[in-house]
Amino acid sequence: MDQQLAAISVGCAVELLSKALVADISPALLGDRGDRDSLLHLTDHGSLARKTPTEVKSIFAVEAVAAANHVHPSLNWRPVDSLTFRVRNASAHMALVEIDDLRKAVIELLRFVESAVVVRGTDAASFWGSSLVALAAGLLDEAATASQQAVARKQAAARIRLDLLLGPLDKAGRAVVLASLSGRKTVMAEHEEAAACPVCEQQGWLLCGVDRGPVQWDDGGNPYVEPLAWPYEFVCPVCGLELEGDELQAAGFPEEVELDLDLDPIEAFEYEPDEDWIRGR
Repeated sequence: MDQQLAAISVGCAVELLSKALVADISPALLGDRGDRDSLLHLTDHGSLARKTPTEVKSIFAVEAVAAANHVHPSLNWRPVDSLTFRVRNASAHMALVEIDDLRKAVIELLRFVESAVVVRGTDAASFWGSSLVALAAGLLDEAATASQQAVARKQAAARIRLDLLLGPLDKAGRAVVLASLSGRKTVMAEHEEAAACPVCEQQGWLLCGVDRGPVQWDDGGNPYVEPLAWPYEFVCPVCGLELEGDELQAAGFPEEVELDLDLDPIEAFEYEPDEDWIRGR
């Protein structure tokens, strides 16, 4: 039961903290799209609503974190598969808890809180309280050390594979093999970003999820989207190095990759630009 409550609490903490960050900008951003009564309550016009405040419809957890991350890009959140919410939902709906996933979700929460308190201009003690702040810091240090150790082990194994691959070859032969393997794609993702391998220095790939963000409109009324890629794995087709999750940052890879603007976003077909707002700009 304690593990189930912990799993539910972790997910709820991320969701509610995200909504607090979004509400700091405007509570109206929390309203479920199209629900007028919810927007009336969230814009301090609840007296005009037909529904009670307890019937307010707000955005889902994943949307709340995405919105918070959009307005505060420094937040430490990588929504690859929403592990934190998967852990919460499994516990809440099926009373199932996988302890390794729960540990990872706790670390995600710790890192999210660490960045969120900076955004809000406070500190970790204001969130955790004096009795838990030391524990939170200790768990973060332990997670960072574990990631660094995992990277060191994987890099050592990759060097051994590279030596076996190139060992019998002369300089010219090595150059041919490296040129033929470098940059070769062996797996696909929503976005693949070229990156140098820290072991063999050849071209590998960061596998990324993509947060497209909301549709925006320029001064001429043209739609665009600012996509942002979130690396979650690195693979090298030459030495076979594979890193994932926190190991990426421990190896020096970026936490995010800015992509080119999408000037013809498919989402724009679902939106009607506010002509008065465009003219007002």
